Amino acid sequence: MNILFLINFAGQGGSEKYVKDLMESLIHKNDNVILVYNEKGLLVEQVKNLGVKTIKLNMKNPFDIFSAIKLKNICIENNINIIHTQFARENYIAIFSKLLGAKIKIIYTSHINLNNNCFWKFTNKILIKQNSYIIAVCNSVKQLLIKNNYPSNKIKVIFNGVDFDEKLIKAKPYIRNEFSISKEEFVFVTLTRFSEEKGNMFLLKSIKYLSNITNIPFRVIFVGDGILLEESKNFVNQNNLENKVIFTGYRIDTKNILDESNVFINSSSSEALSFAIIEALSRGIPAIVTNVGGNIDIINDRTNCGLVVNYNDISAMANAMNTMLNEKEVYYNFCKNSREAVKINFDKSKNFDKTYDLYLNSIERRKK
Repeated sequence: MNILFLINFAGQGGSEKYVKDLMESLIHKNDNVILVYNEKGLLVEQVKNLGVKTIKLNMKNPFDIFSAIKLKNICIENNINIIHTQFARENYIAIFSKLLGAKIKIIYTSHINLNNNCFWKFTNKILIKQNSYIIAVCNSVKQLLIKNNYPSNKIKVIFNGVDFDEKLIKAKPYIRNEFSISKEEFVFVTLTRFSEEKGNMFLLKSIKYLSNITNIPFRVIFVGDGILLEESKNFVNQNNLENKVIFTGYRIDTKNILDESNVFINSSSSEALSFAIIEALSRGIPAIVTNVGGNIDIINDRTNCGLVVNYNDISAMANAMNTMLNEKEVYYNFCKNSREAVKINFDKSKNFDKTYDLYLNSIERRKK
């Protein structure tokens, strides 16, 4: 098969990781893949290193007919069978290219939770029937897609996935030494972006609360950067939390950081299906997460590998962290279950096979 991946911003977020990993999987199956993008970012260089052809295409808006015409020509020149889109803008442009004559099937992966207004619900009802399938990365995304007038019979829930090895090989230990964390200190970690929806201030306030109710030594590592980082640092300084909170900035050695941590925290107010939570679980680290989006597809009574709290409930977050500190039997049971949850539900190779089946089914539909 010849598959074209269409994405507006080829940066370094979760959706870009999804595209890169899926491309690698397809290359291993000896399929041909092309990346078409608008704004250049890290993903472009990453897939070039895989030997993938990349093409820049200006995409001004979802109704950019000139882009659709150019996309149609790209499909013809490269004998494309399937366009796999990642966001609504690109999906609409792919649909228009099909309506203009491109002999393609279109699969759209929805990575985010967004309520559409009446205009978009109307256009969705008319245009999305051109998609062969819509992949929702979690059940909450599926429900929102249905509310946004996407055809429910075309929506398939396929969770994001990470590499899973039966034998866990721990990364090189040096993080505790780098940040002067003693062996006695319990380490919480969050891989985050310092923006409003990630709830970093909520977590910082919870840390302040926790420091008043426990004598057990702990640290919380914040990995990431963003526009609200300085505000977060100011809060730490003003509340004398310097001995509790570590800001690392952007890091590429997140596996090493996870492997020297005890619990992962997601404090977001909005989330689809977080790669970071799954990655932590795959390393045998339980999680505390907010009751939003796909978080409850990951942490629940069935997987039993962490705790769920309501967003912005400071005492609930602090008490969940305190449970991890004090209730060793509960904590170690979560640790035991975390890798099993990934093996069953979030193994990348298994979930990519489900996506590949959708490609094959789409091709078979065209033949008929």
